[in-house]
Amino acid sequence: MTAIDKYIEKTKIEDENLHQVIFSIFNFTNIKKDYKKISTVDKKEEMVDEIISLLEKYLELDIVKDKSQKLEIIDVLDKLRFRKEVLEVIKSKIKFNDIEKAGNRLGKKSQSAF
Repeated sequence: MTAIDKYIEKTKIEDENLHQVIFSIFNFTNIKKDYKKISTVDKKEEMVDEIISLLEKYLELDIVKDKSQKLEIIDVLDKLRFRKEVLEVIKSKIKFNDIEKAGNRLGKKSQSAF
């Protein structure tokens, strides 16, 4: 057995493991109704951006020859771009709520000063 054969054997990724990892990554990008921290939304948005970039590069390389597979990838890209837009809306909602809370606190402080 050559060194390359040993390398191939040691680095082989089983299909089941790969499917679990990919499922976990895509599952992380799912959107919930409420988020308390912008950092969580930022991480999801960053992950969506990375997946979009990966899929776009995959299409650019023209590896996929089957038209139906290309259309499936394009469909996933569209859904991911929509997720990103929704995450941006959620982020602005969180920022607005934070500003509103800060305004209420300042209002209470100013009332107590008088």
